[in-house]
Amino acid sequence: KPVIKSGELSYTVDGKDESRISLNIDFSNVLLEGQPETTGCIRSKWYELIFDSESGHILSLKDRIRDREILSDETAGFFEFIRERPDSLIDGSRNSFFKRNLEKEKHDVSNWQKWQAVYERAHRVVFFSVEEYPHEIVHSTVYEAPGVRSLSRRITIRGNSALIGVEVNFIKEVDDKPEGLYFHIPLSLRKGWKAHFDTAAVPTELDAEQLPGSCRGWQCVDNYLSMHEEDFGAALFCPDAPMVMAGGFHFGPPLTQIPREVDPGMLAWPLNNYWDTNFGRIQPGFKRFKYEFLTHGRYNSAELARTADKVRNPVVSTPSSSESSAFKQLIHCDSEAVSILGVRSFQDDESIHITVINNSRNELNVSLNTMYEISKAWLSSASGYFGDSLNVSEGIVYMKLASRRITFIGILLPE
Repeated sequence: KPVIKSGELSYTVDGKDESRISLNIDFSNVLLEGQPETTGCIRSKWYELIFDSESGHILSLKDRIRDREILSDETAGFFEFIRERPDSLIDGSRNSFFKRNLEKEKHDVSNWQKWQAVYERAHRVVFFSVEEYPHEIVHSTVYEAPGVRSLSRRITIRGNSALIGVEVNFIKEVDDKPEGLYFHIPLSLRKGWKAHFDTAAVPTELDAEQLPGSCRGWQCVDNYLSMHEEDFGAALFCPDAPMVMAGGFHFGPPLTQIPREVDPGMLAWPLNNYWDTNFGRIQPGFKRFKYEFLTHGRYNSAELARTADKVRNPVVSTPSSSESSAFKQLIHCDSEAVSILGVRSFQDDESIHITVINNSRNELNVSLNTMYEISKAWLSSASGYFGDSLNVSEGIVYMKLASRRITFIGILLPE
């Protein structure tokens, strides 16, 4: 069997291992050892992706670190396009799921209707290829699909990261009929799975930690959705389009709790025109959405928050003429469980206001410093008021941060 080297991609060509990067290879002949010649395989240290070499359809995605299959159904693929619409044979209008009645809405009386949805997948594969780049291989497919033109999906397996990149592009056709566009991941999870997502940066458990009466069927996340068992799960990071669903298709009447059935679906929901008060009925033109996918062990909100920071703010490299290296950091916290959410100043004073969150489930004693010595610090607020003073010693702020709570800190630097 091929020897998988740490941090490199590996694949099989004519039964021979190729663990190097930047080879000029005919990828139509990339085969998985021991599999029929109708399948291909891309391997990294973290994943093994098996696909049909003719159509590109993804048959399996395996977590190699934990020796676990990620997908529950080889026929459902990975990040597959699905269009949802009301069944026009019954009622294809918006009234099929919501009959607007302003008098009832004034008194919070639900106008939702039980409705019959139709789910349409892509019709056919127009083009499929596997592209090789330094330290990554891209599985690229172009589809013919309902409601859109030139639908393409690019899945990037990296040799230097456990994140799987997904990019979808399409041209939305002019159509004012109600519809929702999704991308579906069929997860192999046991019955009773759990889900967490971050809302306004705060990690929140689906159902259990949501406010009474809040939406269960779909979530608008700040960064990610994680669906998991006790010791295994998967996370979807959403830097471009924040709406997701956990468990399956839930657009419709409010749910008090999401069913936790075996093999749930994880859904990215980048576009819909259901709410004509929030979204245009017609949304034509070119669309591009990027996502990142990751498997993990036991759910750890602090680790996912750090990964979300990297996804949201990727490294930007620029050339330099300096012969020496230097390191400077604007703001630093000594705990990896703490995320710095924002830095701003107010026009009426010289203070700087820092927004942080403790992503862990424990209260933390932390220190905070900047590239300049801090002369004074205090608890602040979103509007910038002066609260209790904080301990400052030798230019460093020392304080306690409550679990999973956003904290505002005001500081003064020396003139």
